[in-house]
Amino acid sequence: MSRITYILYQYPQLSESYASTEMRSILDKHDIDIISLVAADVANKDDALPFTVIDNEAEILNRTRAFKPDIIHTHWLGPRLKVSVNLSKALDVPLTIRAHSFDVLWPKPRRRWYQSASKFVDTSSAIAENLDFLCSELCLGILTFPFSVQRLIGAGIPENKLIPCRPVLNFDRFYDESPNGSGVLNCGAALPKKDFIAYLELAQLVPDKHFDLYSIGYDTEKIVHRNNELNRPVTIFPPVQQIDMPAIYKSHEWFVYTANLSLGTVGWPVSISEAQASGVGVCMPNIRPDIKELLGPAGYIYNSIDEVAEIIRQPYPDHMRQAGFEHAKLSDIKNHIHLLTDLWKKV
Repeated sequence: MSRITYILYQYPQLSESYASTEMRSILDKHDIDIISLVAADVANKDDALPFTVIDNEAEILNRTRAFKPDIIHTHWLGPRLKVSVNLSKALDVPLTIRAHSFDVLWPKPRRRWYQSASKFVDTSSAIAENLDFLCSELCLGILTFPFSVQRLIGAGIPENKLIPCRPVLNFDRFYDESPNGSGVLNCGAALPKKDFIAYLELAQLVPDKHFDLYSIGYDTEKIVHRNNELNRPVTIFPPVQQIDMPAIYKSHEWFVYTANLSLGTVGWPVSISEAQASGVGVCMPNIRPDIKELLGPAGYIYNSIDEVAEIIRQPYPDHMRQAGFEHAKLSDIKNHIHLLTDLWKKV
């Protein structure tokens, strides 16, 4: 069995199911050691694998040297990427990376100068600071959403380092073709990019439907306060564990994913695939052309909350529901984990 050191930022944060889903899919053939750089503030306790929190790079180096990994693997092309890069260089152990959304959808392009590339590129500071390494042989590859490939090429990363990959879905956990309940659902981290305020406004437009929101941390208090001001059109629940989410999806007919159109920093959320695998109708804002590829034939793209109100007043068409089950399978981790493990086989 090959040995993989995972360097994660905030494992096992409840709003980040990717890492656990990914790691569980490789346990039968890989020995892993999980290091989290900081403690989760809202933990996914019921689905977590054994891990250690270490915020000191010297301690991380000592632990990883003792573990003797064949590969170092990390998530996010964000500010903490440098920890994994330094570790890879110090031990001369190759690194692989799975990018997410926020780390490739920086709000405004930032022009940086690279002597090695002799040109300006638009990128985030984390990519800028580590570009030489990302172009080197020690970086085996970066798994990233299809829509972000050209963006990362524009940031100076060679195309042969980029592997397009759909969201990381535990399809078997959510797949259920039995009848769904009624009502409307939204969920996730209460960040400005999610625009939960718009969801409250939608609920006001369709008072004959029941609206639920499972809000995780961050601006939740602000959302609750605004909901109270609007006479509570939405029932707001505290966070639940990932293993409880299939039942929550099944108890709803519609999943409305709101997003701030001006920020445009929402990528391809795995909750879309989870909802489709659960037989739920999905609505998502028209923030980029690639959203059509994410939803496939089983979802609605909207330009305004008024449009969503008209959509969800009607039953979710059965032909779209059936298409959703098949489309969700495209994101099943079992179907694309080889994109990662094929990189590891090169070592």
